Formats: sequence, structure tokens, C-alpha cells
Amino acid sequence: MTQLHQQLETKYQRITDLEKEIDSLKSSADDLEQYSRRTSLRVAGLHEENEEDPCKVAMDLINDHLSLDPPISIEELDRVHQVGPKKTEDSTTKPRKLLMKFTTRRACRRVFAVRWRLQSSEATKKIFINEHLTEIRAKRMWEARKLKRYCRS
Repeated sequence: MTQLHQQLETKYQRITDLEKEIDSLKSSADDLEQYSRRTSLRVAGLHEENEEDPCKVAMDLINDHLSLDPPISIEELDRVHQVGPKKTEDSTTKPRKLLMKFTTRRACRRVFAVRWRLQSSEATKKIFINEHLTEIRAKRMWEARKLKRYCRS
């Protein structure tokens, strides 16, 4: 009986060690994934038209509505595409988000730094530019925003 108890304790310790290792690996994977997203921004609230060029939409948003000086050139955008399921004609879902990946972190930071300018115009008041966070970090940010709202009231 004592021997079985010792084996059981050894197994529990092994399980605990493996759970710690899994948590560490998850954290490392999240760090690497977030690092790969460091040059990307998500745009929510843009009105979506059929067959429009997402690159042109992004350039118009950045250079016309954000008034960057000097303006961002098309070469500074690596990729632009919409994410999420495509809206059907009879659907009442929100427009898809626009994902912009820049060629440099500097260009991404320039756009992110002036995102507040969207709130100064009625036409762009419901458009939001955010960092492209991993699911884990997005959940943490959501919780932090909820706590901030709760603490204010």
C-alpha cells in the first residue's frame, strides 16, 4: 500500500510538472505570435462595399482621414484584407474588420499614434483602429476595459 501511495505521489508530481511546462509553452507561443503581429493593425467600423479594393480603402483611411504628414505610400503596406465571414445581402451583421500589415514597424506606429483623429469627425467617429492582438491578449484587454469602466462608475 505504501509503495502504491509513493507511485501515486510521483505521478501527481509529474502531472504538475507537465502542466507547468504546458503553461510555459503556451505563453511562449503567444509571445511569438504577438511578435509576428507587431506590424499589423485592425480596423473596425468601416462601411463595406462589394468588390472594393481593401488596399485603396486602407490608403484613403490613412492618408485622407488621418492626415498623415508625410503620407504613407503604398509600398509601406505589405498586405490589406478583410477578415471574417463575408456579409450576405440579407444579413444584418457588422461589416468585416480590415487587417493592415505594414512593411515596417515605424509605419505601423505612425498610423497607430494618430488614430485618435478619427474621433474628431462625425463621418469617422465609429471607425476604430486597434493593435492586432492574439486571442489571449485581446481577452485580457477586454477585461481591463471592463474593469476601467467599472472603477469609473
